[in-house]
Amino acid sequence: VSKGKLDFIILDEPTTHLDHDRRRALIRIISQAFRKGIGPLKQIIVITHDEELLEEAEVDKVFRFRLTSGGTKVELLS
Repeated sequence: VSKGKLDFIILDEPTTHLDHDRRRALIRIISQAFRKGIGPLKQIIVITHDEELLEEAEVDKVFRFRLTSGGTKVELLS
C-alpha cells in the first residue's frame, strides 16, 4: 500500500457469495459512501459480472469489456 493518501478503491466481484439482501445493502452502502463530496475516496472501481448490481447503483460511468477475436473491446454503456 502506498505511503501517501489513497483516493480510490477497487472491488473485484464484491457481491460473490452474498444473498439478495446483503447484496442490496452493499450496493446502497457503496452508492451512499462514494457520492461526490462525501468520504475520503474520489473514485471506486467495481469489477463484476453481476449486472443486477447496476440496476440500483448510482454510478457515473459503466464500461463493458468483451474478449473478441481482435482483442479486448471496451464499450461505454452509460
